[in-house]
Amino acid sequence: MASQMEEIVALVDRLEGFDAVEIESGTAVAEREAAEREADEPGWTGASDVPAPCLPREQVLGEAAESRQGFFVVPRVLPPEAE
Repeated sequence: MASQMEEIVALVDRLEGFDAVEIESGTAVAEREAAEREADEPGWTGASDVPAPCLPREQVLGEAAESRQGFFVVPRVLPPEAE
């Protein structure tokens, strides 16, 4: 474990001398790529957050493996709470 900690400290030391001021953030790159991708799509309006008509609830729920009272039924992923 001590050797792993030494490796981590060595990496941090290397990063301290790194000048990242001129590097574009990963978020900005992802946003730019998404905008470029959307611009190539037919019918693109210029904004990805423009409201559009929804599918009818019955149609969507009809595609679900299981639905009940207007909602999707999904398997439980958390253990039941202790009573």
